[in-house]
Amino acid sequence: MSISDKNRKILWGKSGNLCAICRQALVIDPTTADPESVVGDECHIISGAKGGPRHTPEFPIDEIDSLSNLMLLCRKRPGNYTYLLKFHGNRLSISGAGWHSSLRQAMM
Repeated sequence: MSISDKNRKILWGKSGNLCAICRQALVIDPTTADPESVVGDECHIISGAKGGPRHTPEFPIDEIDSLSNLMLLCRKRPGNYTYLLKFHGNRLSISGAGWHSSLRQAMM
């Protein structure tokens, strides 16, 4: 499966165009040298791939591309993808970011 157009649009809309970790804008304005650019990626919180980040075999395969399992991350700062993501019940904590996000509740 892949992320549906509907979920993709809702994800970008509800994110406010901001990275889930550093809260920086994911679309940058054009300059005289470059057009407007997207500097964000749609990322799975729990990977559907065996051996992938935070892969959990018990996680329902039909929820892999659901809004509650997606977040946007930027490519502007090296290391954003190396933040340690941990679950506490249905809360996702991002160490080093200084804030917590109830993604499963907020995205629904």
